[in-house]
Amino acid sequence: MAPIPPAPHTCLHAPTRAHPLTPASLPATRDSLRIGRIIYAPLGLEPANYANLCGDAMLSASIGAATGTFVGTDISFGAANPLRPFFGVEDSMSDLEGCIRAGASTSAGFFVLQTTQNLLLPKDANWLDPVKIEAK
Repeated sequence: MAPIPPAPHTCLHAPTRAHPLTPASLPATRDSLRIGRIIYAPLGLEPANYANLCGDAMLSASIGAATGTFVGTDISFGAANPLRPFFGVEDSMSDLEGCIRAGASTSAGFFVLQTTQNLLLPKDANWLDPVKIEAK
């Protein structure tokens, strides 16, 4: 009889390794934002155009950073996980503490990349501004 695999963590149900399709999350997020613009345009959301495509891509990158730091909650990477001391969800933690660490990891990832974008991009080049494309 085959051994029973261990159950996932009770709070997060996170996979034990990064999924090979993780790089697909950025275009998937961007495409979801684009589809949302089509669906909600009749309700007043700005329809899809090139300027908000650029903004949606920058927002997708920040969401991708949040997703990436969430991997830091997975302790099965052991010493290969540099985020474990800050965001690792240990078996000895309560579910509430695990959920708080998971939220903190996603918030930190989004905050770091978004702040970098805010500091490095010129005015009107980020999704927060919103993006303005100059005619040539």
